[in-house]
Amino acid sequence: MVLGQLTFESLRETEDRLRNRISASTIGNAEANAIVLKHHYLHRKRTGGQQLSYGIFLDGEMVGVLIYASPTFHHKKGLIPPLKQGEVVELARMWLSDKAPKHSETCALGKTLKQLRTDWQRKYDIILKVVISFSDLEFGYEGTIYKAANFVNYGFALLARYANSGQKYSRTDEGWGAGHYAGKSQTHSAPRIGNTKQIWLYTWN
Repeated sequence: MVLGQLTFESLRETEDRLRNRISASTIGNAEANAIVLKHHYLHRKRTGGQQLSYGIFLDGEMVGVLIYASPTFHHKKGLIPPLKQGEVVELARMWLSDKAPKHSETCALGKTLKQLRTDWQRKYDIILKVVISFSDLEFGYEGTIYKAANFVNYGFALLARYANSGQKYSRTDEGWGAGHYAGKSQTHSAPRIGNTKQIWLYTWN
């Protein structure tokens, strides 16, 4: 019991220290997209629509970016609650360097969610209700960071695209998620087997 208590307290102390070390601040979308283009596993900018980007800082040094953007879709059949255009924003890109310790992704996500609604309203005069994001089981991405950040799983998205599987997302020398497309063609050639992409929603109280 004592050992378990000490372990739990040590873990909580570690998480508290990490929260104190990590911060998030808005940065220009062009700067964020340049980082995404170089480091994110998709190696694609997020273009079009409304965007708000955050730099993630560890002890004052930038170690990652998150980009929130207007979804590329207008309706998602079966989503609960129903989402109207302008009330939902998508977590479009997330990249963290290997310099960021374990659990930094969840911490960074939580930091930005605390600021996002106010920052988005200040920039676009729109009150957000929901953040939507996706995790892909086909690539071994089970949405752990979303669970830890109080997102709710709303089942699977119907997709028609193709995907190259066979390698899980992982942190590599180029950062979180960069390994999947290393040395791979950007042309998706292998058909997706079933619906493997999960929908995650975050709502403000």
